[in-house]
Amino acid sequence: MSEAKYYYQKYLNEHNEANNLFAYLSVEALKSMGKEGRGKDNALDLHQMAGNINSAKADFAPLRYGDKMYFTSMVEIEGKNRRKEKLEVSRIFEARPNYPPQAFDGNPAKLNLSAGNVSLTSDASIVYYTLCKGDFAKSEGCEIWCRERDYEGTWQAPRRLPEQVNLKGSSATQPSIGWDKTKKQYVLYFASDRPGGRGGLDVWCSAISMDGSFGTPFCLPFNTPMDDITPFFHQPTQTLFFSSNGWPGKGGFDIYRENKTTDGEWEVPENLGDMLNSAYDDTYYSFHTQSQNAYLVSNRPNANCKDESLSADDCLDIYEARIFAEIELKVFRSLDNAPVYAPQVDVKELKTGETGSFAARNDQNDLQIRLETGKRYLLTVIADGYEPFSFEFSTEDISYFIQLTRQIYLKRPLDP
Repeated sequence: MSEAKYYYQKYLNEHNEANNLFAYLSVEALKSMGKEGRGKDNALDLHQMAGNINSAKADFAPLRYGDKMYFTSMVEIEGKNRRKEKLEVSRIFEARPNYPPQAFDGNPAKLNLSAGNVSLTSDASIVYYTLCKGDFAKSEGCEIWCRERDYEGTWQAPRRLPEQVNLKGSSATQPSIGWDKTKKQYVLYFASDRPGGRGGLDVWCSAISMDGSFGTPFCLPFNTPMDDITPFFHQPTQTLFFSSNGWPGKGGFDIYRENKTTDGEWEVPENLGDMLNSAYDDTYYSFHTQSQNAYLVSNRPNANCKDESLSADDCLDIYEARIFAEIELKVFRSLDNAPVYAPQVDVKELKTGETGSFAARNDQNDLQIRLETGKRYLLTVIADGYEPFSFEFSTEDISYFIQLTRQIYLKRPLDP
């Protein structure tokens, strides 16, 4: 490990110019090895967000758009009856870095209603959110509403979604809107306990026609007899994320991802793994393409909330993680599959032309590199006495932490 640190630090000493992608990745690698007090199990720099986001109450449903974070918090408000009893409800907030949060315009005027779970269209022209008459945490009496933005940027009057979505006698909550490139239309994903599901809360979807009408909701095939909740559709990679306590996982709710096959069928869900999931409840995954940061909600220990009335299960905080692709290259001689020791890999980001170089230890034939998501790279593997081997690698369709292994076979100039 110390030799790997040496090579990363050596690269930083020689390439300390500003905005160097590979210098940043070297810093992150050093952090994951224990530098600056961070352990190997926190390679993604998973941490609770600042105090302008997390409060003494439960905080959840994060969605980042540009530099603004939308989120939901439980708050206490004073009732209007004679006793002035305190009501605990949820409200939507928005905040920019280092600024106090502001209440969102879509919050209800009625004090006994709860609001939360913001989702925006790609151009932020329509906002979808949940209004609940009952217990918001239990999704009781919830409906999905929306507001459209006018040309001056003002949110128009709230509008309840039609009966297809807000089925009478059932709850509809946790909306996520995204443009489906195959269907060529917006699709609304949401959680509901409506009839026809697998049990508990299930993830449903409804296609939206060009005239704004909603199609009949469809219960997605990966739902379980337990609860499947908090869908998030990442439009650039066409990936659907959700949480479930019905699929095998680490405990409580785990975060999963879903993609469609080339035939348009949903695949078996993939657990996002130990880097993001814990033995506690992990929900509300979302990914912000521009910053390469992921967000999630968890009730794992050391939560920020200090409200003594909250149980451990209800003590929710919002977490942020830096997402990247980790690739392990194992290098062999093509003639006889013998290990090739001390290989080096040169990395070039094809759009910007940024370059970096990383080397394995003298007694190893493998090395790990970390690449930012949303980019295309040219990787060239080099070793003394061998012909270089180059290949392209894209992280454009990656919106979650991923670990890959690739075997590389190098030829000597005189090899047959």
